[in-house]
Amino acid sequence: MELLFRLTQYIRHKWRSKNAHGIHSPFVYDFYTKVLHAKTYQKEVHEIQKQYLSNKETIQFTDPKTEIERKMHVNQLTRKTWAGFAFSTFLIRLIDWLNVQHLLETGTALGINASFLSYARSIKTIHTIEGSEDLAKKARQLIKPRKGVKLNIIHGNIYDVFENYLTKVRPELVFLDADHRSEAVEFYIDRILEHAGNIKCIVIHDINWSTDMKNAWEKIIKDPRFSLTIDIFHAGLIFPFVETQKQHFTLKN
Repeated sequence: MELLFRLTQYIRHKWRSKNAHGIHSPFVYDFYTKVLHAKTYQKEVHEIQKQYLSNKETIQFTDPKTEIERKMHVNQLTRKTWAGFAFSTFLIRLIDWLNVQHLLETGTALGINASFLSYARSIKTIHTIEGSEDLAKKARQLIKPRKGVKLNIIHGNIYDVFENYLTKVRPELVFLDADHRSEAVEFYIDRILEHAGNIKCIVIHDINWSTDMKNAWEKIIKDPRFSLTIDIFHAGLIFPFVETQKQHFTLKN
């Protein structure tokens, strides 16, 4: 049922989305040409991808949401949890475009995305939260950050640690990729706005994951607190403090 929903949403996105010719905002046009549709990335990230996807070591862990014991190969779990090469390199370009130095991620899994993001030129610290103790331990073994970048893997329940790390880290970008439920998204957003006044962008992954996630995203689009929101199908981006009249864009990717 959810697969059919995602397919329907993808078709709708293709129908509604704009290309560069339909964008009248200079900020969004710059984003479209320099971030969304650019193809640049560092060659080192190919090696990270190769190391994870060729790793057939078995890992046993408890799913923090269901408390079910699972056993998988590292490469299988990477494919299951990772947003993918194209999306991770998109995030690298976004970080550099916004000159982000400090980033907070939810949903570490095995750490491949965090390893990728450490290759953004502007980044100095990445803090990433994982609910499974087993996955957090394994991620610390596997993770390969760029030299000079501090990468901190935090084990803990999101609802217990997220607010504390927002205050400590003061991130300029937050990437939300854990607990794909509307109540979790609302929790994240409210805490970010309360504690992170210097935020440049909030990236919510999988806004078309389910009807519930789609409803959460539609609510964000209408929220008067956000001056600019962008839908790129695989994620929704919030730019809370861009000086503009309230605008929303659905962009081809």
